[in-house]
Amino acid sequence: MAHNFRTKEETARNNRRIRRQILGAVLTVLMVVGLFTVVTNGVQGITALFDDTKEKEEFEKRLYNVVTLDPLPFGTLEQADPVILKTAALWSSLTTARETGTLDLYERDPDDMSLYLPAVDVDAAAASLYGPDYKIEHGTLQDDNLTFTYDEQRKAYKIPPTGQGGLYYPKVEELKKQSGILRVTVGYIPSYTTDEFGLPTSSDPEKYMDYLFKKQNGVWYLAGLEESEMKVERPQASTQPIADSGISPGAENPQQILEQQTASGQPEQSTAPEGEVPQPESTEPAPEG
Repeated sequence: MAHNFRTKEETARNNRRIRRQILGAVLTVLMVVGLFTVVTNGVQGITALFDDTKEKEEFEKRLYNVVTLDPLPFGTLEQADPVILKTAALWSSLTTARETGTLDLYERDPDDMSLYLPAVDVDAAAASLYGPDYKIEHGTLQDDNLTFTYDEQRKAYKIPPTGQGGLYYPKVEELKKQSGILRVTVGYIPSYTTDEFGLPTSSDPEKYMDYLFKKQNGVWYLAGLEESEMKVERPQASTQPIADSGISPGAENPQQILEQQTASGQPEQSTAPEGEVPQPESTEPAPEG
């Protein structure tokens, strides 16, 4: 019987072939995994490139205290109501102090626990909203039924212990850049209707406004306000035809109704005096002669 013996060279060659096959399989797996990773990261990168959700949320936060005051449109900051801009900056500075935990560090009036908001904090809030060139004229401020008394000696506003109220809160719908202007379309969500827990009962915008921002030193600052081309869709009135009753919808006067009934061929009611029974007209021919 013949025996098949492998030489050392054949065994070594076979082992090298097996190692090459294993290495090739490993490299193929790595290439597939790498390609999948590249494609996945590319898709995520493209998605992130077109996803402006975070930027919208930032503008909602910046514009909150402006939108809640519902300002009228203005072409430039000089044309805007300075009281509105000042009030928005004041509330924004209070919001920042609350978020940073510095609100408790402010001086308070021992009689009614009103806090004194430093004017420099209001200036900082105004600069972050309207740009470093915008200057506030400090003085006592009236906001609806609230009075923010300016203390000249402390260089601060006395803030009464009350919560902030407003008509709307913002929902940024669209960001559009054109000719150096960033147009931020904002939906006005009504906040004056709330449930038993104080939460808004509506999430549909009541109207839309376009806030115009200009960039300065790499930062977008509010520069104007316009009515938006985006409009709220109103429910259409019913177009169901009114049933033909022979009466015009605008005829509300009884005399008009009577006249229309007569014209449409409906029988007239008897006009006999009260207490008398109307007699039917005779159908017999009149006697001759």
